[in-house]
Amino acid sequence: MHTRFSGAQQSCFGHNLGQRKLALLTYSVRRQCNPVSRPLSLVVKAQASPPEEQQEEVGYKDTWSDVQFINLCRRAYGNLAGWQSSKDWNDGETTYQGMLEVSRALMKVIHAVC
Repeated sequence: MHTRFSGAQQSCFGHNLGQRKLALLTYSVRRQCNPVSRPLSLVVKAQASPPEEQQEEVGYKDTWSDVQFINLCRRAYGNLAGWQSSKDWNDGETTYQGMLEVSRALMKVIHAVC
């Protein structure tokens, strides 16, 4: 007896679409469970830092965006702490020191509340 399938049930190979989906699903599950078929992750070996006498001094100059981000954090911390440092707002290093002062004041406020 010959079984007839509708066009929706036939794949381009003429097989039952349900059987083809089952075969693809089975293949997919086998592939996921097979450790050989998974891509291996690359292992990167960490390199030790050179001794201090061989390390060179690297200078860093804050950009305007660095200073603005520090100012943003400093302003937010100051609003929360209710206090602001008197350190300069335009020089990267002193702006950062001012943010640290405000951060310490904020931690004292949080510690007092908690």
